[in-house]
Amino acid sequence: MTTAPFRPHSGRRCALLAVAVVLLLSVQATAHDVRTAATCGRGASAKLRVKADHGALEVEYRVRRTHAGERWSVALIHERRVAWRGSATTSSRQHGFRIRRTLPNYPGADEVSARAVNRRGLTCQATATLPA
Repeated sequence: MTTAPFRPHSGRRCALLAVAVVLLLSVQATAHDVRTAATCGRGASAKLRVKADHGALEVEYRVRRTHAGERWSVALIHERRVAWRGSATTSSRQHGFRIRRTLPNYPGADEVSARAVNRRGLTCQATATLPA
């Protein structure tokens, strides 16, 4: 009968591996990230990203449009309430514009919508729901 060679540190390695797996699973469970995309028409597109981070929501809304200098009216709606309203101008460097805001993370699922309208009536809208 053959026996496996004695490895004095194998128990410590298993314990470290178990701790690493638990930490990795806990990081994945707390890092909620939802991304949605929308086609707006006339060569424009939109992307919305909502991420839970340290008790808040990080929201990023991008509109891609090749025409630089266009002014857009933008609104972020969180749980059916206007959370932010403002304007953005497309730039040739970014090929559009990007809005970043931090919103409160309410208990339960969070629904965030973003809407942008330019002066010619072109509308881009995206909605993302971050599960609880």
